Amino acid sequence: MATMVIDKRCLWSAAGIGAFLFCLSLCGQARAADQVPWKLAFSLSDQSAGDALPTALYVDGDKKRYYMVDSKGGRLLSFDDQGVFLQVFSPEEGLDKPFDMVRLSEAVLLIAEKGKNSLTRIDFARQATSRVAVRDGGRQLVVDRLEMAGDRLYLLDRASGQICRLSESFNIEQRFPLPQGSGGIVDFKIVGEQIWALGQQEKWLYVYLDNGRITKRLDISALVKFPVSLAVDAGGLIYVLDRHAGEIVVLDRQAKLKQRFLGKGHGPRQLYYPMEIRFDPWGRLCVVDEGNSRVQVFRR
Repeated sequence: MATMVIDKRCLWSAAGIGAFLFCLSLCGQARAADQVPWKLAFSLSDQSAGDALPTALYVDGDKKRYYMVDSKGGRLLSFDDQGVFLQVFSPEEGLDKPFDMVRLSEAVLLIAEKGKNSLTRIDFARQATSRVAVRDGGRQLVVDRLEMAGDRLYLLDRASGQICRLSESFNIEQRFPLPQGSGGIVDFKIVGEQIWALGQQEKWLYVYLDNGRITKRLDISALVKFPVSLAVDAGGLIYVLDRHAGEIVVLDRQAKLKQRFLGKGHGPRQLYYPMEIRFDPWGRLCVVDEGNSRVQVFRR
């Protein structure tokens, strides 16, 4: 009679097999989630916007408001969190080519105004508007992108391509030096304790600590034509906006391609010379679609 020998090293319990299959299921779900298509939820657009040239979007999670910066019209357009148009705002003296904005406090907005090359502070409580020229020694910075992290304000100086952290009085308190060989930063986002920055000319991504030290460099030159903006989602995936291709490229943390979506044109889910991307507090992906005078908001 033949004897069957069982190698205990190969004997799995039902519980072990179940756990293994469960892990496989989770991995499969994670891979599937990476490929879930983004669906157009709504567009921030209105007849009053006319031929607006939006350059930036600020999202106020507390007030559940979107603020579109219209550079051509010199104004801000507000929408609720479902995309319903609310109102147009511009101070009495107007805004000269506003480019980006943040909220400093409940009643104070700060706008990067390119026409005046100033940080323009609008205080609704005092009904006052004031302009500040940011200087680095004897040189005036060229205002560009703005970001807030808590009560800390960050400014991109377009002339040098450097990011700076500013004090409450708008003096430079921290500089983020450019990597060797970089042509300058074109966009940046605050992600936790890190600053993710995009080098347009060399097509690289850089990760800074808040002390100015670079901890990571990622080459994306083979994946994009003309990158203008970036965003990082809650799962750590990196989104890069390609202005010339009119598409968004999604990468993992090692800059490996996960997917591409959207495309160049004037229809829904198409972009025409887009300017910026960012995630809102509700996990939706917002794309400033300059050439189509709108902001498109996508959801999973």
